[in-house]
Amino acid sequence: MFTIFSKKSFLIDHISGLVDIHNHVLPGIDDGAQTVDESLEMVKMFQEFGINELICTPHIMHNYYDNTPKTIEQAYHKLSESLIAENVQAVTLKYAAEHMIDDDFEHKLEESHIVPLNENHLLIEMSYLQPSINFDSAVDKIIKSGFFPVFALAAPSPSSLASRSYAFAGSSLSSSR
Repeated sequence: MFTIFSKKSFLIDHISGLVDIHNHVLPGIDDGAQTVDESLEMVKMFQEFGINELICTPHIMHNYYDNTPKTIEQAYHKLSESLIAENVQAVTLKYAAEHMIDDDFEHKLEESHIVPLNENHLLIEMSYLQPSINFDSAVDKIIKSGFFPVFALAAPSPSSLASRSYAFAGSSLSSSR
């Protein structure tokens, strides 16, 4: 069958309704948008691709991006208010965090100083510079705490994943925040 008259398919044709669960849109709290204007521009760019629901996920990284649930919520409200003031419509904004598995992560988890994607999914990341010494115990504690770990980026070695279930950012999750 000839296909010269069929419509070409582009990425944008397939992402309508997608919820972005890993971005750095919140202003001034990590390596993403530094100003509200940059945040607004990023949101508008997402909308141009048909993505109208974002779960903003700034880093929580000990001694580097020492964000807390409070600092993330404050940045979220700052952006939300700016979206209203700029009359940016048809966007749903929520917030969570991208948690680095570092020397302070387990303490944050035990103290409930985490910001999950929803009731039972926690976005995590690992250092690219060195393996997380506490990776296995941290993941065990995440699971025992009732969360399902979702890797923001590249996963650890396949041998570490062999006996566990994980999700990777981009999986479909329902959100509650």
